[in-house]
Amino acid sequence: MDVNTFNVNVCSEQRERLIQFYADVVGLPPLPQVNACAFRVGGAAFLVDGHNEDGEGERAAARPAQLLGE
Repeated sequence: MDVNTFNVNVCSEQRERLIQFYADVVGLPPLPQVNACAFRVGGAAFLVDGHNEDGEGERAAARPAQLLGE
C-alpha cells in the first residue's frame, strides 16, 4: 500500500487564534484547496479545528473509534 496523503488535525478552543499563529508566526503556507484552516507542512496537510471539550469524558474517549470508522 502506498500512502500519498497525510493529514494532521489539531483541535483548540481558540481555533481562530491558532490559525493566525500558524499563518503569521510560524509562516506555514495555506492549503485552501483542502480547507480554509489547512496548512502545508512538508508533504502533509495540517488542519486546525475547533472544539469546546476539555478532553475528558465520553466524547474524548470515543474519538479513536470514530477515526477507525467503527
